[in-house]
Order: sequence, then C-alpha cells, then structure tokens
Amino acid sequence: MLALSALFSAENIASSQLARENAEKARKAAAESEDRAATTCVRVKYRAKSKKSVAGADDVMNKYGVVILEPSAKAEKEGEATSRKQKKVDNECEGSENSLLLPVELLQAMREESDKIEKVICSRLGELNIETSVSRRLKRMVLNETAQTSNFKFQEVSSRCLGRLDVRYGMDSYPFSDPRILENSPWLPLVHKLLGNDAVLKYMGLIYSYPGSIDQPFHGDGPHLFGNSFQAPMHAVNVFIPLSDISKDLGPTEFVLGSHILENAKIVQSALQLNGTVPKNIGKNSSDDENGTDSNVNTLISPLLKFGSVLLYDYRTIHRGVTNSSLNECRHMFYMLYSKPWFNESVNFGEVSLFSDDAKELAEELTTKEIDSSCGDKRTSTECNEKTDSGSKKSKKVRLAKFEDENSAGYCDLNNM
Repeated sequence: MLALSALFSAENIASSQLARENAEKARKAAAESEDRAATTCVRVKYRAKSKKSVAGADDVMNKYGVVILEPSAKAEKEGEATSRKQKKVDNECEGSENSLLLPVELLQAMREESDKIEKVICSRLGELNIETSVSRRLKRMVLNETAQTSNFKFQEVSSRCLGRLDVRYGMDSYPFSDPRILENSPWLPLVHKLLGNDAVLKYMGLIYSYPGSIDQPFHGDGPHLFGNSFQAPMHAVNVFIPLSDISKDLGPTEFVLGSHILENAKIVQSALQLNGTVPKNIGKNSSDDENGTDSNVNTLISPLLKFGSVLLYDYRTIHRGVTNSSLNECRHMFYMLYSKPWFNESVNFGEVSLFSDDAKELAEELTTKEIDSSCGDKRTSTECNEKTDSGSKKSKKVRLAKFEDENSAGYCDLNNM
C-alpha cells in the first residue's frame, strides 16, 4: 500500500513539474511573440555585401534611431555563421527566422571571456572595499529603501545605477580583438553609411546587470550637439550584442523609437515630467519630413534579443535598462561605440586605473549615497527609481539627464527644452 502511495505521489510531482515547465514555455513564447510584433518596424533583413540591404537598415536607423539586424538567406549561405548549433538557437523561438551575424564559436569565446573579466573586476573592487551591488549580492543582502551603494568611475569600470557595472577592461585581447569584430564586422558597412567612412571605434566594453538591479531613468547616452539649436546629423552609434538570450526577467533595454530626433525628444521629456509615461504616435518620423507622421514614433519597445543578435542605436536615442528580476542570472551585454573622428567622449569613465596605487586613495574618498542618487549612467544628474522590500516602485518625478560634453555648446539640459 505504501509503495502504491509513493508511486502516485511521484507521478503527481512529475505531472506538476511538467505543467510548470509547459506554463513557462507558453509564457516565454507569448512574450517573444509580443516582442516580435512590437519590434517588426526596426527588424531588417541584412547582408553586409548588399548596398540595398545596408541602405534599408540606414533608412530604419535614421527614422527610428534603432535597428535590429537579421541576416538574409543569402547572408546565411555566404557567412561562417551557418551551423547546426545556430539553427537550433533560431528554432527556439517558433516562427523566428533569426540567425547570427557572428560565428557561434566566437560568440561563445566572448561569453567565456566576459565571465573571466567579471571575476577580475569584482575581485579588485572587493580588495578596495568598494561596496557595490555585486558584493551585497554575494553576501545575500536584501535591497530595501535604506540600501546604499557607491558611485564610482575608474578607467576600466564605472557604476551604472544600482546593480550595473560598465567594464572596458580586457578589450585589447582575444576574442574582442578578433578581426571579425574589429576590421571585418558585418555591421561596419552600416556604421560607415551612418557616420561616414572615417568613423572610428572609440571603445568597447561589457555591461553587467545583476539580479536586483533597478530601473534606470530614461536617458540618451549623450546630448544633442550645439545646444539643441537644430537637428544635427548622427555623430555616434552604439552596437549591442547580448552574450545570452535576453528574457523579460533579465531586464531588456527599453528604447523610445524616434527619440533621437530633437523635436520628439522634447515631446518625450515633457510627457515624462507630467506623468512618467512615454507618449505614443505623436512624433515626427524623420528630421527632414516636416509633415511626416508615423504610428511607431515615440512608441516604447523592449526587444528580447537572442544570444549573438545585433542591435544598433543612435547615441542620442532615449532608452533605459530595466530591473533584472531573475533569481541568480546576470545579464551580459557586449557593446561598441563608434563616432565621427572629431567626437570626444570623456564623461563615462574616470582617469584613475582600478589597478593603480591611486585607486585605493580614490576608493577611500567615495561617499556612500542613497539609492535614488547613486546612478553613474552616462550623465551628470539623474534620479534612480526607488526600491522597496516589496518590489520596485517608480519615482513620481522622472527626468532626463543634464549632459556635459566638450563638443556641445556647454550643457545640453533637456529639462529646459
């Protein structure tokens, strides 16, 4: 009788587990389907050798400030990126034709090196007694309203709001120095189309978003140049390549389509100040078309990017990282910053090396701050969302940043536009 009871119990447990797995698969499929529908306008079938394909991606980028590159059938046949492993990744999302622009072996090497770099950086921060969300997470401390953190900038790493590190250490060695990433990257023809053939790679790095990281404020990575007096051409572009699948739980980056256009940025800023939400369908679809309207402009999207996919966005596009609500998984994102040769990006990292003797002195000078003023995410004045022990709570007052840039006419204060 006991054996029979145990058998029924085991069957019930297995049945319940299967039901949970099926429910999770259904939830994931629904999220991916919703994401695919919302991001259709910025997804482009791309082939680096095709001028028509590059021109199409260029049009989308100029219109929306964001583009997701998906290899065309010809690109899959021509490139090294066609393999059984990659097709397996593609088929995980039913109905998706996504593939990879870079070879799987190179992407896997990037992820492995990212793990090693994370350990080196976190170990050094620990030696300096710099209190970050990383060390608190390792100590299994719970984030709440009184939790505190340090805002810091070194040559190799900067804090990016609570729970995020921006690291550019180790970028001069394999796999990040591989010619398939630097000289022969498939997105380079598009970068040249956007910025000119003299475009330069300013730097590249890794962004780590840890469990418990909080929502960033909406922001652009840099200002509109020349004091917001007119819509200047694109001067800098970021390339994102996720080193793992980005799920809702891991916290996808949110982008406001078309917000790289100054007029749209003003609309978005006003709406954020009034009610903390992004307006829809009320922006211009390009800087040149005075009467053009587009239902996608000023729409908020949260692309669920697959491992190794490629997204480009205008440096001025309004976006934010959202909370990583997973239990124990860190989000790894590789990025590259390209710009016009005259552009000088100098606000995101510090001058002191993390591994120098001066780092200890600098670490001792760091003052602990409350969460809602502890951001270091590419701007000089920000407000982070508050965090409560019952979950994240949006701050009622949301504002964009006040940027300072050597190439702009003083400050570019979006609050006063």
